[in-house]
Amino acid sequence: GIYDEEYLKYVIKILLKAKEHKLRCFIDPHQDMWSRFSGGSGAPGWTFDVAGLEPKNFFKTGAAIVHSQYPDPANFPQMVWNTNVNKLAAATMYILFFGGNTFAPKLVYEGQKVQDFLQSHFFSAFAELAKRIVDTPGLADSVVVGYDTFNEPMGGWIGRKDLTKLDEHQVRNDNTPTPFQAMLLGEGIPCEVEYYKMTKLGAIRTPNRLIDPKNLRAWQKSSGCIWALHDVWDKKTKKLVKPDYFFRNPLTGVAVEFSKDFWRPYVRNFDSIIRSIHSQAILFVDPSPYHIPPAWNAAEGDPVDRICFSPHWYDGYTLVTKSYTSLVNPDIIGYIRKKYKLEVFAVKFGERAIKKSIVNQLDVIRNEGLTLYGEYPCLMGEIGIPFDMDGKSAYSTGNYNSQIKSMDMTMNALERNLINFTVWNYCPDNTHEWGDGWNGEDLSLWSRSTHQPQYRSISDNHAGSPASDITHVFQSSPINITNMEGLRQRSQKNLIEEETVIDLADDIPLQIINHKSKTSYGDGTLSSDLLSAIQLQSHSSTDLPDEHHNSGARALKAFSRPFPILTPGEPRAVSFDMSKQQFVFTFCHPTPEAISAFKNEVVSRSLIRFGWPSADRLTRAFTTPIETTLNELRAHIAKLSVEIYLPRVYFPTEAMVETWSSDELNSVTNSCRSLWRIDIKSQRLFYTCSCAVLILQQIDALLDTLAAISSPKSAHSISNASRPKQISANDTHEIQGAIWAPSTMEMSPEIEHTVIVRAANSRKPSISKVGKELLEKRKKAKGSKLGRGRLDLDEEETTCCDCSPCSIM
Repeated sequence: GIYDEEYLKYVIKILLKAKEHKLRCFIDPHQDMWSRFSGGSGAPGWTFDVAGLEPKNFFKTGAAIVHSQYPDPANFPQMVWNTNVNKLAAATMYILFFGGNTFAPKLVYEGQKVQDFLQSHFFSAFAELAKRIVDTPGLADSVVVGYDTFNEPMGGWIGRKDLTKLDEHQVRNDNTPTPFQAMLLGEGIPCEVEYYKMTKLGAIRTPNRLIDPKNLRAWQKSSGCIWALHDVWDKKTKKLVKPDYFFRNPLTGVAVEFSKDFWRPYVRNFDSIIRSIHSQAILFVDPSPYHIPPAWNAAEGDPVDRICFSPHWYDGYTLVTKSYTSLVNPDIIGYIRKKYKLEVFAVKFGERAIKKSIVNQLDVIRNEGLTLYGEYPCLMGEIGIPFDMDGKSAYSTGNYNSQIKSMDMTMNALERNLINFTVWNYCPDNTHEWGDGWNGEDLSLWSRSTHQPQYRSISDNHAGSPASDITHVFQSSPINITNMEGLRQRSQKNLIEEETVIDLADDIPLQIINHKSKTSYGDGTLSSDLLSAIQLQSHSSTDLPDEHHNSGARALKAFSRPFPILTPGEPRAVSFDMSKQQFVFTFCHPTPEAISAFKNEVVSRSLIRFGWPSADRLTRAFTTPIETTLNELRAHIAKLSVEIYLPRVYFPTEAMVETWSSDELNSVTNSCRSLWRIDIKSQRLFYTCSCAVLILQQIDALLDTLAAISSPKSAHSISNASRPKQISANDTHEIQGAIWAPSTMEMSPEIEHTVIVRAANSRKPSISKVGKELLEKRKKAKGSKLGRGRLDLDEEETTCCDCSPCSIM
């Protein structure tokens, strides 16, 4: 095949940049609505040639609503992809790609059946990318950990029982033809189709509209409708012949299911191609969104090694209406799974009910993965919110409350279900006018149109000007009010000083605000003497002011929240209360195998077994192997620390960090305090539980004892001492002040800890009081039917899962 070498080089550069920042990635074969030419993104234009389609005529024939062809691009219908995916262009290409051999066997291109031709070129393209990754030192596995199977796979009309009807689950927006009407329109035949207008209340049907292609066809001149070619309808009579053509296998007559019969075989082939090049790659299995995924079957060839369940989910109501409300929101997952006898019951009213519904929806998805795929990790491959809510009002007012509330509700659901996730999206060229740059979508966490403060150093000859006089910013769009408040505070504190320097983006015009004279945005022109005073130097990002780190971010306080980066065990419950600025994390770590090995070693070869032996027996009992075992164990236990991300938006200084752990209430370890270490520069908090600290102390004591009794003087004094009675392995044995209690080393199979981290605020109850109340609520909730990792939303305070209290049993 012919590959875009420049793009491949670009991808490798991005991955190498990720390596510099110690980021890990997975490759996503991303597409929406098949291609940019059919109203989405993904496949190149030549794929339509394979099908005989003519993209230039898609809009006028109703085959796709394409932004570049739309008469009024600024008023492009919002989130129209739900309709586009069922129109002629995208639906046909999905059918051909996944099921062409079944439903279009007469279509052959360059000697191959169309499905084989399309898939072979797709596999070759991603095989080429995988080769580049593997051949680039330091990328495979350490940076690129795996590959998504295919972004949000769709079956087009596969599985439709009646081509004269719309899909009952289809979100309808703008012109919405049935599959048969789409076929007629593609041949230039006028049709009156249903029309829907998207409002804050959802899609509202309006009078039908006539689409008249005026003799234009969606097919190339040398081609015709491939569905007429396969006798689905008759071009002469304009009648539908086989309304259930895509519901059954045309050869066998057996009903088909897209995910089971077409998507799973594709995944097997994709997996075999990728693993033949990148053998240790993780396969991120991405099924059709919102629908129940098919059961995995190893006996039929489905991959079972190194896979991750990677579904997608959005708050569909907020996404398609581009509006957030705490009054009403439907349970989409429950509705599609026919959870409710009446559809009206799927509608939730009030913020508490909506919040609980979203948590439950993600719980259903996660459990389906466990049930249908197996005990594999779950990573939400896409989740996010639209930022251009309510007619983009936030961009002019600076009020992002709706976006913050919506993002917080989404993040809360992820936390309470202990689901890993990647947020859609980060778009480096996002603007308030055009959003993410395609189809009017605007989901980027960052926008170049949002306030971009930048700082420059002013040399000595300009030091006379007060630092508060001038602040350098970028962009001519409205300023985010929250960030401007931060600018004013920093100006008052005289923090923009002579030595403050920053890297400057070359493609953004310099703008100036003079707070005293209230000068409006400038045109970027500066006097030569001031230009000469500006110093551009490479600067560590961690030394820059917060406005720089946060500049361009949207809904930052909802998105940038504490979370456990590393956990020495199993996370049990996570929650973050944005209003209280309080993070609660419960985890459970098993007794490390090394501890058991250490205990057996010491019991079998130590003083406990030999009592007070002679010097020669001491030499044989305590040799280098035991000391090596102890030191190795110590190094292992020392790593048993939780690493928590502390976002500077909540914790700008160490003084703002307040911590508590359930270790304070443990009867066994309350005499041994847990360890906390804060690194504000790297935005990290490290917590070592008291039981790990206790073990470290005991190991250190034993090492000290070994060092003492291995000396000739100590050995002589012990060998000549009176021999005490034999001491059992379950007793406490004391030697020269070193205490080892085997009963505490022989801990329960699971040790649970709860930590609370919050922003310090004297007006709040003491953190110890909060912690005690939290554990009391957990004790009361013990025995309830809450699932692991789930939290009781009926409680005002955060409550944890139904596992045992935080103690060493």
